[in-house]
Amino acid sequence: MHRLRKPDVVPILAVLLSLATLACLAGVLIVATGPRAHATVTPLAGFRGSVDGYEGWFGSYHLGDLGPAWCIDHGIAGPDPAFGYLPSSPTEVSAEVRAAMSWIVARWSRPDDAVTSAAMVLALHDLMDARYPSGPLEVFALTPADLEGFGGNGARVIASARILELDGLAHRHLRGPFQLSARAIGVPAGFPGTLVVTATDANGAPIRGAVLAVRTHGARLTSPAAARSDSTGAARFTFSAGAGLNGFEAALITAAPEPAVFAPTRQRAQRVIRPAFASATTATGFDNTEQPAPSSTTVPPTTATTAPASTTVPPTTATTAPASTTTAAPATTSTAVAASTTVAPTSTVTPTTVAPATTAPATPEGTPSTTTVARSGATPPSAPSVTTTPPDAAALAHTGSAADGLAAIGTGVTVLGVALVAARRRLLATRLSR
Repeated sequence: MHRLRKPDVVPILAVLLSLATLACLAGVLIVATGPRAHATVTPLAGFRGSVDGYEGWFGSYHLGDLGPAWCIDHGIAGPDPAFGYLPSSPTEVSAEVRAAMSWIVARWSRPDDAVTSAAMVLALHDLMDARYPSGPLEVFALTPADLEGFGGNGARVIASARILELDGLAHRHLRGPFQLSARAIGVPAGFPGTLVVTATDANGAPIRGAVLAVRTHGARLTSPAAARSDSTGAARFTFSAGAGLNGFEAALITAAPEPAVFAPTRQRAQRVIRPAFASATTATGFDNTEQPAPSSTTVPPTTATTAPASTTVPPTTATTAPASTTTAAPATTSTAVAASTTVAPTSTVTPTTVAPATTAPATPEGTPSTTTVARSGATPPSAPSVTTTPPDAAALAHTGSAADGLAAIGTGVTVLGVALVAARRRLLATRLSR
């Protein structure tokens, strides 16, 4: 009768220990070489709460070399610089949506403001058609009751998100490259003048709300050197002309037509967006070296109504000049009027109002402006080329500033004066031709 031999368990245990050791080493190697899970996720400003039942961080992030950024996705891992972010483009949405997103982030970038940063995330999620528990996010359907964990700021966040989204949608039609033009009417040394700078996109559409900045040579600015463009894409700057050459350089700074979006390459996580800007430059000027002295065409205010054609006639006094007098040098009078009646498109000329008697002599128009196409183009900028803070824009508040109002007042006074002079000269030319 044979006894059953017990199996030798020592070799089996040795094999199992070896396999366990190899598994541990493999795990350590994977952890050491693999991506770090949220190791450097750094929220900046915002709220950790819930919107329509979705919980998460609603605000800005700091992404290392990328700087401040905002997520355009939700429901997946948060952004971590270790995930290898590279430039990308949200091609699942239209060019109009991408232009709106770029405008919102460039125009309203306040990474240290919690309310604005949270509002920006909601506006971007709405444009990206983000799916929340109740369906696609609708900013204009949200109520404060839909937000939790916002420290009583729910109503402010919703109102700000609506403003940002409306502003972005109002600029969704803009396409690059952007263009800039400038025009200044020549005036003698010491006299006031106006420089008009206009920004348009590739299709000629005006760019409203862009930052326009100017620099002069010879002339002296009498208004702020930077302003935002109006609904026509223009901004007006006043100056006092200098002797000889008067030069003007203008620059455009505005949101790029394509957003600066970055996507992770090492792990599935949220894509982020940061500000991207486009720019363009132009120059114009005039030379008043050959212009006559101002006193050569100044007419005293008390000149009799029976004077020759060069006399200024008050609009309320009947002209009794003889026939031979009314035909004196009509061509010269009409030429002077033509050279001095160019006014801003928004000016209103009141024919019954007479300007002061001492007026600037008629001068030729400035040289045609030179337009330079925007450098940014219509492709998403790479990481090093995207500017996070536009030059010359820091002094301007995002919703306008007192400097803008002062510039508008100064421009209005100057343009009104030119318009009154033009009206008076046209009235004189009409009466003398009778």
